[in-house]
Amino acid sequence: MEEELSEYAERHAEMISLFPGIRHAGPEEHLDKLSKIKKALDIPVIGSLNCINPGTWVDYAVEMEKTGVDGLELNFYANPGNFDRSSDDVEKEQLQILKDVKSKVGIPISVKLSPFYSNTLAFIRRMDKEGVAGFVLFNRLFQPDIDLKTQDHHFPFNLSQPG
Repeated sequence: MEEELSEYAERHAEMISLFPGIRHAGPEEHLDKLSKIKKALDIPVIGSLNCINPGTWVDYAVEMEKTGVDGLELNFYANPGNFDRSSDDVEKEQLQILKDVKSKVGIPISVKLSPFYSNTLAFIRRMDKEGVAGFVLFNRLFQPDIDLKTQDHHFPFNLSQPG
């Protein structure tokens, strides 16, 4: 309610900012929480990392290592969006990301994969040769949708089920 009441508070002729303040979001907040979790627990903590751009994987991996986590999980997934990009291009990019991250952090790295690789076992072998400490198979993907009848966003959280 507070957000809705103050949504337009700064919008006037002498605006301070066009963007609303976000107090509880973003990478700094996540890193802070991860650090607190690590300090509060006596069990190993593995930080899960999911980035979009190749250049940000290393930066965030380094920052996550600074929180004291015991390992990293690189959550690899690629949305098809370019007709000219082959499956080999996707795998080469992800292998390079893995190599780049491994060269900058000293903690174990695991990789989470979806079942949508052209040959998942061959890709696992290639990553294993690069020294991956473990694999998480298979990723349960968050796939938002639009209900065509109501024209509303639908966010199905496919949480674990007994089956």
